[in-house]
Amino acid sequence: MCRSLVRIRYKAAAQGFRFPDDAQVVVQITARFPIPASKSKKVRFAMLAGQIKPAKKPDCDNIVKIVCDALNGFAYKDDAQVVLAQVAKEYTDEPRTDVSLWEV
Repeated sequence: MCRSLVRIRYKAAAQGFRFPDDAQVVVQITARFPIPASKSKKVRFAMLAGQIKPAKKPDCDNIVKIVCDALNGFAYKDDAQVVLAQVAKEYTDEPRTDVSLWEV
């Protein structure tokens, strides 16, 4: 996950929307990681079911920092406007990072 990709995806999805400078923003992030090919069917199933979570880097706090910093000047004036950040990490067959933003 890199800052420039976060910005590109945000610009495409938001179509120019930016929160007002005095808005209080909530950020919800789900980082979805690929399942290593070496895992057995049983372990793979447990990963997809959410019974095994990716306890690996990047750390949750680093994910929040990357996303929030990347959206400075694009989604909001400054990431100081973020008053709540929720982050989850899980395994999937379709790796990606989903980000939702809304105003309190």
